[in-house]
Amino acid sequence: MITLSSLTFVGLLGGVVITETIFNFPGIGRWGAFAANQLDIPGVTGFAMFVAALTVLGNLAADILYAYFDPRVRLQ
Repeated sequence: MITLSSLTFVGLLGGVVITETIFNFPGIGRWGAFAANQLDIPGVTGFAMFVAALTVLGNLAADILYAYFDPRVRLQ
């Protein structure tokens, strides 16, 4: 349950591109879409690294929550 929740949350943050583009909200998702349309390679790379960092942080948060909720798991 914890893993599914964290990955779903990260997926929602990564999918903000669609929401910001459709509803014309300013934000990092719209900036990423604009960079992709303009073939801005550093911008697209930066956005991809941002989404990758969110994924890693989401998995780290899930591992820490496992240790908090399950006494059998220890962080050493």
